[in-house]
This record gives sequence, structure tokens and C-alpha cells, in this order.
Amino acid sequence: MDILTHILQHPFQFNEMRKNVILKLSNQLSATLKYHSYEHTINVERIAEEIAKQEKLETQEVELIRTAALYHDLGFIHQHEHNELLAIKMAETELPKFNYSVEQIQLVCEMIHSTKAGFDVQNIYDKIISDADHDYFGRPDYFNIAERLRKEYSFYGRDFSELEWLDFQLNYLDLKHVYWTDWSRANRSETKKNNIALLKRKKKEIQL
Repeated sequence: MDILTHILQHPFQFNEMRKNVILKLSNQLSATLKYHSYEHTINVERIAEEIAKQEKLETQEVELIRTAALYHDLGFIHQHEHNELLAIKMAETELPKFNYSVEQIQLVCEMIHSTKAGFDVQNIYDKIISDADHDYFGRPDYFNIAERLRKEYSFYGRDFSELEWLDFQLNYLDLKHVYWTDWSRANRSETKKNNIALLKRKKKEIQL
């Protein structure tokens, strides 16, 4: 029996876990988290599930990916910096209560760690979580969501001039970020390209 088969044959209480996390997100996240909000986590979970199903993954694989999506920003309940490591600690502490095995928890924690900036994805699970976390880069509502991130940064002491903010976005979207899965490349790449073009146009207008 290979390791993945062993992981998938162990039953766990996904629905009970999800209710517990949703309660925490609903009641404990600060209102100052304009971007890393309840809505963001639910959207990441939804898109991750969609991509995982398109990849024809097993039901338990999809549920483990959704678990990672639900936990990936849970550390923001306690602190704004280094939240991924805290989310991992929370998952390690809480998931055994819902009958997740040691191997399943390790897989979930690896996916959470892959959402940290600068991390290289290792497998299809990391690719799905990464694409779901950055899904809005390739959507028409990108600019509204990005503005929420700017407001959140401002509250926590990181202010940008208009030009600095445009450069910050372009540095990530145009120079660093890639979509990994077929679903995201097919459904998000074109709008992402348009968003980058609009950012460049705004920068050019400021510099005139």
C-alpha cells in the first residue's frame, strides 16, 4: 500500500472540523483585516474545491485540500506577521480532535506552508492551494480586492504612495506570480494579463 492510499483510507470528520473553523473565522477575526477576512478564506476554499474536482482528485483529497484552505489564514486571529506558522500549529493541535491522522495533518500543514510568499510548490496539492489563494489576480474584481489589501497594510503600519502601490502590485503579478493548474490558466490568465496592462497604464499616467 503506497503512502497516499494509506492517507486516503483513514476517515476523518471534515464537516465537524469545518463548522469549528467557520465559527472561529466568523467570531474571532479582527474587522481591521479588510483583505484576510472570512470572505477571503471561504473564496479560497471554494476555488480550491473547484480546481481539485477538475483535477479529478479523490473525495478525501478534495477534503484535505479544503481543510488546508480553511486553515491557511487562521493564524490571523492571533497575529498579522508570520501567520502561516501559527496556522500550522493550530492545525497540528486541533485536527487530531476530528480524527485526522498524523500523515493527513502533515499533508495539510505542507499545503498551508506553500501559501507563504516565496515558497516553491512541490505537488498538485500545493499548486491548487496557491492558485486558489491568488485566484482574484485573474478576475474583474481584482482592483477592489487589492484596495482592501492596501487598507489592511495601512492599518498595520505599511503605507504606500500611489506609485509605490502600483510597483508593489506589478512586481508580484507581472514578475513573480504564475498560475500552476490547467483550470486557473484557462479561466484566469487572460483577465490577469488585462489587469497587469491596466496597472502599467496607470503607472504611465502617473509618471507623465
